[in-house]
Amino acid sequence: MKRRDRSGLAMLIVIALVAVSALLLAGVMKSIVTHHRQTRLQHEHRQCRLLADAGLARAAALLEADTEYQGETWSLAKDETGYRDDARVEIKVERNEEGGATEVVATATIPATGTPRVTHTERRD
Repeated sequence: MKRRDRSGLAMLIVIALVAVSALLLAGVMKSIVTHHRQTRLQHEHRQCRLLADAGLARAAALLEADTEYQGETWSLAKDETGYRDDARVEIKVERNEEGGATEVVATATIPATGTPRVTHTERRD
């Protein structure tokens, strides 16, 4: 084999190795990004559950102070909470025929505006 042929073959092998390495790196990066997104979504689900629970606790305290409390939209700014986005908790008090509270429903939504990524609803009698 001539020296020229060997250097051409070596160049092809180097190019092939670089291409395979780039494909492997792209696969690893895609896996890392997917894992990061899933982890963030799980964290937001936990936040939503906690916010809905906090909404029920808020409603219980406000009902104790004011039996006519009907519910509210509780808005939480991201700089107040440390969350990535603003959040919203819709609190509704459903009453029975006699006017007493029968069920409190709290629905947490992240983000507060636009298309929600995560919502969670809690109910308490």
